[in-house]
Amino acid sequence: MMQSLLTRYQTLLETVDGWFADCIKQAGEQITCHAGCSACCRGLFEISLLDARLLQDGFALLDATLREQVLGKALQRVGELQAAWPEFRHPYILNRLPHEDWQEMPEDDPTPCPLLSTDGRCLVYAHRPMTCRLHGLPNIDCSGESFSDEYCTLNFKQADP
Repeated sequence: MMQSLLTRYQTLLETVDGWFADCIKQAGEQITCHAGCSACCRGLFEISLLDARLLQDGFALLDATLREQVLGKALQRVGELQAAWPEFRHPYILNRLPHEDWQEMPEDDPTPCPLLSTDGRCLVYAHRPMTCRLHGLPNIDCSGESFSDEYCTLNFKQADP
C-alpha cells in the first residue's frame, strides 16, 4: 500500500516538475531558478508525510559523512527552535504550536536548509518536497488567478507575472 502511494506521488511530482519546466520555457529569463540557486531554500515550512518519506529515502542515499553533516546542521537548527519555542518537540509538527507562537516565527528566516551543499545545491534534489519544486513562482489557482503575490524576488524583475 505505502509503495503504491509513493509511486503515485512520484508520478504527481514528475507532473509538477514538467509544469515548472514549462513555466520556465514560457517566462524565459524572467525565471532565474537554476542549479545552485538556493535563495528560496530558507526558513520553516511544513511538508507532507509522503514528502518526509521521500526525503528520508534521499537522505539514506547520501554517503555517511554527508549524512552526519546534514544531521548535525538539522540538530543545531532544532536546538535553536527549541530555545525560542520549548514546546517544539518530536514529531516537530509546526502547526501544533499555538497560533500566537506560529505568528511570531519569522517569515523571511535566513537559515538555509540543512540539505544544501556548500555550493547551494540540494543534496537530495530528486527527493525534494513538492513545496521546494513549486517555490519561486506566483501562487495561481485553477482559474489562472494569482492568490498570493509571494514569489522569489529574483524572478520577474522586469515584468509582472
